[in-house]
Amino acid sequence: MELGCGTGTTAVSLAPSVAAYLATDISSEMCRIGRQRTEEAGLSNLTFATGTIETQELGDAGSFDAVLSFNHLHLVPDPAATIAA
Repeated sequence: MELGCGTGTTAVSLAPSVAAYLATDISSEMCRIGRQRTEEAGLSNLTFATGTIETQELGDAGSFDAVLSFNHLHLVPDPAATIAA
């Protein structure tokens, strides 16, 4: 899972190396661009979701082997709460 994925540059690069990748961003436009890039790259294991870790309804996908956050924590109002979520 990646928090604050932006347009999906990192997600598109890393997704071919994993079984499943969930990329999230607060901006629906960033996620739209990421979905377009995913389609262009032919990746079927990369999913984009709009929201924050605090607002995500993760359902069955609520457990991850790794959570990535590049250039993200300095933008959230409460980094400790984001990490705890």
